[in-house]
Amino acid sequence: MLELFVYTLKIEGNDMAALSLLPPDIVQQHGLPAAAVFGEVDPRRPDMTVDGFTPNEEFLELLNNVIATHATTLESVQKQLTKVKNGPVYVVDRRTVNRGGLPPFEDILGWFAVRDGEILPDSYNPSPNYQLLSNNGPLELESELEEKLIDAVYETLEQAAES
Repeated sequence: MLELFVYTLKIEGNDMAALSLLPPDIVQQHGLPAAAVFGEVDPRRPDMTVDGFTPNEEFLELLNNVIATHATTLESVQKQLTKVKNGPVYVVDRRTVNRGGLPPFEDILGWFAVRDGEILPDSYNPSPNYQLLSNNGPLELESELEEKLIDAVYETLEQAAES
């Protein structure tokens, strides 16, 4: 499970609380690039609720790039592929997977198009209904995808240092 860290920042005179996957020692040493910010919460509210959360579009783009690049090899995707000859195979957030039944719309990260039992190249479609934070908690990925996302977040540090 991904660990989120909260950073209180002042931007244009306003306090905000930024959530990130980067731990404090790394942020203190290298800063907090925009793409590494999961989203914002109201720093005056002690609880992290869906209503008080604003997702960061740059982080969502990073997440979707990681999924598009690496999710086709996931066991869950490959398992679906054995049952789908033509149509979509889904990448689903793990926060409600063990509850049985179909996942809620806000837990479907996106899907790949399948034709003749093969995933079409460059066919990943992010779901417009996906929520980084839902009433069931924050983003939860399969371990292989989680590792790739963390690597991508650290790459944003390297890119920020180079510019």
